[in-house]
Amino acid sequence: MDQLQIFKDINKQISYLSYRDPFVYHFTSSLNIVLHSESDKPSFPLAAVGINSKTYNFELHVVVDAWEKLTDKIKQGVLMHEILHLVFYHLTEFTWMSKENHKLANIAMD
Repeated sequence: MDQLQIFKDINKQISYLSYRDPFVYHFTSSLNIVLHSESDKPSFPLAAVGINSKTYNFELHVVVDAWEKLTDKIKQGVLMHEILHLVFYHLTEFTWMSKENHKLANIAMD
């Protein structure tokens, strides 16, 4: 798949989740999608959410090579998992925990 197809696929999965649960739309409507390749050596194996340090917008980071191998159901589960990090304020309320012990904080927030 090329990048445009990946963006379309991610948006298709988000649309499905939003249709099934409109609450999801609130957290995904302004989410910026950032694609990565395994050759970029991202610090996460599949997907992660973060805050852009310049715009302060939420971002969904996806490793394209890993994403392409998943079924639609698994993709939806991955997206819901990442969306729940936003719902539970993991990126804003628990930053102190990440500074003290990032690995432990990551385990606790999953």
